[in-house]
Amino acid sequence: MTQSAAVRASSTGANAAGLTQARWWLGSAALTRAGFAHAFCHHGRPDDTSTCAEVVPMRTLRVARQVHGRSVVLAHGWSGSAPPEADAVISADPSMACAIRTADCAPVLVACLRSGAVAAIHAGWRGIACGVIGAAVDAMARELGAVPSQMLAAIGPCARACHYEIGEEVASAMDECGCASAVVRRPGAVRPFLDIAQAAAVHLAHAGVPGESIDADFPCSIESPWCPSHRREPTNPARMLSVIAPSGPAPRPVR
Repeated sequence: MTQSAAVRASSTGANAAGLTQARWWLGSAALTRAGFAHAFCHHGRPDDTSTCAEVVPMRTLRVARQVHGRSVVLAHGWSGSAPPEADAVISADPSMACAIRTADCAPVLVACLRSGAVAAIHAGWRGIACGVIGAAVDAMARELGAVPSQMLAAIGPCARACHYEIGEEVASAMDECGCASAVVRRPGAVRPFLDIAQAAAVHLAHAGVPGESIDADFPCSIESPWCPSHRREPTNPARMLSVIAPSGPAPRPVR
């Protein structure tokens, strides 16, 4: 995994952590260099679309109804105010932007250098266990002509092993889906801990994404006070909205 996560500020006045006080987002330097507009963004509100509109202007934002499953939908595959149930949205249409909401689950943004196709994947431990990451990568290849060996991926802020205590049933589920390396057992600790980013990286690699093209150098959502965390604040409805748009010219405004 690369160590190339970069802070992207949308206004001046960044603090010591590299984040602005008013409007900010986190981004992957690798995705930025490759020309994919994207962001892991949050304003501390229950749902934040304004920052995404700044990052991916003039695109239609597509967010599915997340259910911790493995279903994948095409961004142009629905219209209206009733999105389908799915935990991954994919597209190769530059007029679209794929997005997902998280608060400890991993927001995984994937982009193909060859086809320009992208995916936004909601990957909690349940989704990882049932194969949502592999399903999304397979759908990108099957539906959009993407090539896994030509993909980049960024795993944004999520629950890491430094704070994410789990039960034995979750540890068993991780072992069964090939992610035993993401489970940490500390001497003296009653329960194990899980690094969701590590589990997501394992499944990206299993799906054919090169390990050196996976960027997971982002903070733990439970530890970071500016990041939404259901584990830290179970009654807080705030969610991080993570977005990515296919490469290609953005639509021009109608005049």
